[in-house]
Amino acid sequence: MFMPNPGLRLTSPPRRSPSVVLLLLAAFTFALALAVEPVSTNDSGVVPDIASHWIAEWDAGHWSTCWNQFNSEIRGKITLDDWGKRAADTQKRIGKVTGRKLAKVVGPTNAETTVTVQFEASFEYLGACSEKLMLEKQPDGTWSVAGHLIAPNPSAPPPPAAAGAPAYQYSPPIAASIADLAYAEKSPLEKLDLYLPAPSNSPAPVVIWIHGGAFIVGDKRSMPRKDFGPPPKPTSRMGPFQIQVPDVAALTAKGYAVVSLNYRLGTSMDTGALPAVQDGKAAVRFLRANAAKYHLDPDKFAAWGNSAGGYMAAMLGVTGDQPSPFDDPSLGNVGVSSAVQAVVVWYGAEDRLPGADLSIVHYLPTAKSLPAFRIVNGDADQIISPAQARRLNAELTKAGARSTFTLLPGAGHEDPAYMATQMTPTFAFLDQKFGR
Repeated sequence: MFMPNPGLRLTSPPRRSPSVVLLLLAAFTFALALAVEPVSTNDSGVVPDIASHWIAEWDAGHWSTCWNQFNSEIRGKITLDDWGKRAADTQKRIGKVTGRKLAKVVGPTNAETTVTVQFEASFEYLGACSEKLMLEKQPDGTWSVAGHLIAPNPSAPPPPAAAGAPAYQYSPPIAASIADLAYAEKSPLEKLDLYLPAPSNSPAPVVIWIHGGAFIVGDKRSMPRKDFGPPPKPTSRMGPFQIQVPDVAALTAKGYAVVSLNYRLGTSMDTGALPAVQDGKAAVRFLRANAAKYHLDPDKFAAWGNSAGGYMAAMLGVTGDQPSPFDDPSLGNVGVSSAVQAVVVWYGAEDRLPGADLSIVHYLPTAKSLPAFRIVNGDADQIISPAQARRLNAELTKAGARSTFTLLPGAGHEDPAYMATQMTPTFAFLDQKFGR
């Protein structure tokens, strides 16, 4: 997914080191040697007009079809420890980009709002691959490419914590009441950490936190937050990031039981989403089946996730108890409800995965009931665009769900603005839903 500009020739950007914070970034930092050809366009000339900003930053890691071909070289378990080494080895075998161009406008097109185009790239050893993508004009006049902002506004001010209020102060980390609790037996990754509140006469409502990482990396131990230093300065649109997580100590102090979830990881978003959501539903069933044992309220479950975890939380919300490909009897607790009663989506309104089965909105027409949703997205997020978040909120509302959408000015992906400004509003959302 990449936008060439007519007559523009570029040299490759400097090669960047893999992020220590997220080794996922190693997968997206391929060395590029560009041979950009003049492009064709539709009659309006809109394609070259919006391309000049994008071409200078787009890299090979964003070509999803090509990336899936890359990953065929390294199928199998990819751990945090060996991801960087494997990605570097794959880079050597696929070689550098030897050419890329706009192949054609495939339409349908609307010169004012959307253009669908096809691109092609060739690689030194891998050969050729191509991508189709839609360019969409946003309400503020900027354009997005398949959810990635072409021209985010770098001068937009960061969102205030509240009207003159200081930023939220995250609590010191606490230890899990029960760590590495297995909720299924298909994979050693199917484990969760359970944080229990002080004993009470009433069972505790449950908040299930689901980490992000493109279904490729990530770990439940990123919550609770332990690194309170300043966030790293991003070296690209992919980070490095300072992971944004809920304040688990504050939630347990309010009487919530909190779960931090691990799930099966894959080698691409396209192939990793299905087993990840299957695991999410299995974890909900396990917790509900064992609600009495852990003094949990089986009627008050919330799913809260960031990025890919936000997508998973949304999927748990919209699928509920309707049959779906995410129901895997081999994971246990067949017949137990996998529905949740509240959903929080931080920058996770992903709508580009292949096939209807992986589309969040696909399940809305057949949903018998829908939980309350709270969706938050930054207007400078180049991974999940505000347009994607708006679309999800609109479709949920149209389907009858109680859904709210908050846009954070100037905030990008995994932006510190989330923990600084969105903890208290999210607590209020959960409290209202569960009558706390």
